[in-house]
Amino acid sequence: MIETPQTETKPGRRQLQDETQLIDYLVVIWKWKYLILGGTVLCAVAAGIISLAILKLKPQDYIVSTVIEPGIKMVDKNGSKTYIDSAINLKNLIDRGEAKYKISEGLKTFDALNLTTSWPFKITIPQQTSFLHISYASSKPERGINILEHMNKLLVNWYDKRFLKRAQRNCEDSILLEMNKLAGLKAAETVYR
Repeated sequence: MIETPQTETKPGRRQLQDETQLIDYLVVIWKWKYLILGGTVLCAVAAGIISLAILKLKPQDYIVSTVIEPGIKMVDKNGSKTYIDSAINLKNLIDRGEAKYKISEGLKTFDALNLTTSWPFKITIPQQTSFLHISYASSKPERGINILEHMNKLLVNWYDKRFLKRAQRNCEDSILLEMNKLAGLKAAETVYR
């Protein structure tokens, strides 16, 4: 084990050396204060310019939304409503069903909006309601409003046709059933005579 000789220093001298180093630092800082302040201001101005440039380059997104309520078929004596279709079923039809295809095709011709790669509409059902809340993010609010209005028209037209076809099938089934009953009654009348 090698021992290094230790020199004794006076306690006051050690403190004086530390203070001298601190004073030296302060003198250097004071000497270059304009360069330090100028560099700080230059960096702050550069950061501000870059931030503004980024804001100008990246357009702000606006959220445009609409609320749709499925049509009411009837209201019973207690005031509870019976809807043509449930909000959950409509949400599913729009998100991944036939309606999504019809809306995509209609919006492609309306605004050259390509919905084959992504579906930009967010569809939610607010708690304790039977509404559909549909939102769309757009850098131009007018364009977003036009797209949602057109989407609403497409959805209503598609749903009206779908509902009318279903109602027509039900009526045809009812007519067929009644015709079968009538034929049965005529056959029973012929046998009875």
